Amino acid sequence: ADVVKDYGRTVLLPASSSPGALEKLFKPLTDRARRELREEGFPRPLVERMADLRYQGQSYEITVPMKGRGGGKGEGGLRRRFDALHQARFGTSNPERPAEIVTLRVRAIGKVESPPAARAPSGGRDGARARLGHAPMIFEGKKVRGALYERALLRAGDRFRGPALVSEFSATTVLPPGWTCRVDGRGNLVCEGAQ
Repeated sequence: ADVVKDYGRTVLLPASSSPGALEKLFKPLTDRARRELREEGFPRPLVERMADLRYQGQSYEITVPMKGRGGGKGEGGLRRRFDALHQARFGTSNPERPAEIVTLRVRAIGKVESPPAARAPSGGRDGARARLGHAPMIFEGKKVRGALYERALLRAGDRFRGPALVSEFSATTVLPPGWTCRVDGRGNLVCEGAQ
């Protein structure tokens, strides 16, 4: 997983504050974020900036992503994004009502190189090597004979139909009658219902 650190500073400023004023308040947060991630071995962390805004008198805020330095094109960029997000989330906005910035936020992300995803052993066909036998099962009030499979023995490419149970250490997968199951290249069970 990536290393993520969040920083915040309560400011309680008018939403119309100048980009330059916001930049000065963001600077200590972004400097700290970059420094701490560099100390952890990430020479160029990704830094995202956000601001929590609300209409004056509201008791809740909306986190608005900042665009560029200071918040966007001109003083109105941040405010326009806030009004648009408020409209999208609550179905209403009031661009004439005074708004305020409550908190400035910085998120620093140190990207970790992901290991390649493991591939499942291939060579499967019908799951026969994983079949443990059969057992009576009840689906929709009817007793049927279903196959039992050991999950660890299934291979990429295996396909079989329900009724069946696939057991493993931490789970049991139930495959109702008419359903199909296939094991993909990463070892996932892909189960699909009857059409």
